[in-house]
Amino acid sequence: MEHGSSCDGMHNHENGSSHNHGIAQDEFRPDIDPEESKHFQDVLRAFRYYEEHSRQFMGRMQNYYDRLPDRQKALLPAFEEKMHSIWVGIMANVSFLDMVTRAEELFANQDMEQLFVPQVTELPIIPSESDMDKVKSTLRQCMRDWSDEGAMERAMCYIPFLETLAKRFPPEQRPKTRVLCPGSGLGRLPFELARLGFESQGNEFSYFMLIASNFLLNRTQSLEEFEIHPFVHQTSNVLSDVDQVRPVRIPDVVPSQWLTGQAEFSMCAGDFLESYGNQREEWDCVACCFFMDTAHNIIDYVEVINKILKPGGLLIHLGPLLFHYADMPGEYSLEMSYDQFRHVVTSLGFRIEHEEMRESTYAHNKLGMMKVVYDCAFMVAVKERSLPEFPLPSGPGPGDSTDTSGSKRRSDAFPPPT
Repeated sequence: MEHGSSCDGMHNHENGSSHNHGIAQDEFRPDIDPEESKHFQDVLRAFRYYEEHSRQFMGRMQNYYDRLPDRQKALLPAFEEKMHSIWVGIMANVSFLDMVTRAEELFANQDMEQLFVPQVTELPIIPSESDMDKVKSTLRQCMRDWSDEGAMERAMCYIPFLETLAKRFPPEQRPKTRVLCPGSGLGRLPFELARLGFESQGNEFSYFMLIASNFLLNRTQSLEEFEIHPFVHQTSNVLSDVDQVRPVRIPDVVPSQWLTGQAEFSMCAGDFLESYGNQREEWDCVACCFFMDTAHNIIDYVEVINKILKPGGLLIHLGPLLFHYADMPGEYSLEMSYDQFRHVVTSLGFRIEHEEMRESTYAHNKLGMMKVVYDCAFMVAVKERSLPEFPLPSGPGPGDSTDTSGSKRRSDAFPPPT
């Protein structure tokens, strides 16, 4: 099992290596980009502000109720009981997030530890509503990727990748078949590929996802070890109060119990273009699940994928085209139809071998009264020719300094399960 590698495969950690530095005690590191450290600290602050944010959420609901006339309060006899149940769920989330963000357990990689640079400010910094939404989204992602409740959705999204690669590569070839999963979120798809015997690496830009996935992949010890309440903040389209506060147990599998022996699995932190743009013909497959539309310029993604794939390598894509930066102030975004996208793919050295439309949800509440179902394109394309050299794309766009979800620079991988 690979216990840690950088995005370019040049740096490894010893088995079981770790470093323990608390945030308050960590010294200033002049070689670390202050803006990079600020991004990281902002994400940690958002996780740790969740309890206070939720307390304010509860306060608003209580205030609205208190202002009702008695005749209307009488129609809601279970309100106080519901509020208690919501708070119990919130505190279960607080307990889980506290374990996720313990500084001494976050990253074994020394470069990542250097991000723990304390920020000296005169006034308290309150996380943005956007960052708090990302904390709540992380809880739903935990449900999606690492619970029994998320199994049906994972089947919609991940099974097409697993079946395609399992049919193409017999078991004896898989240990030498390298599969990259950019935009891998909490790491379930690359984990499942590693379970099939492939050498897999997940790549993720968002620190919200990286911090949570590091915990789930490395620190879980037993099935359904943790209880979360991913829908406790959902107050609209709720069929019953019980549905809103229901617990979800995670994880449904323990990664360290499955990834043993020769399994090669790692996670790379950083922007996809910056992390992999200097590689050439190193991967047998790039598996893109709900990833392509995260680009400022989707053509950049296809060009870099062509560059890093070996001749005959596979580009597998599944997802909608809900372009992440469309209509986002201060960000540029190149949007296109699926017809245009497939023209880009075939013009940049690929032959489309298979494509179909497949329905999928995304981190949805299966008991809610509203469900968004994406009609996703599923594409398998083979690299038939390499592209000439081209200047590397610049990575995140001009507005990236306001987005505290991810890292601007390439960062070394954190270690997979030990």
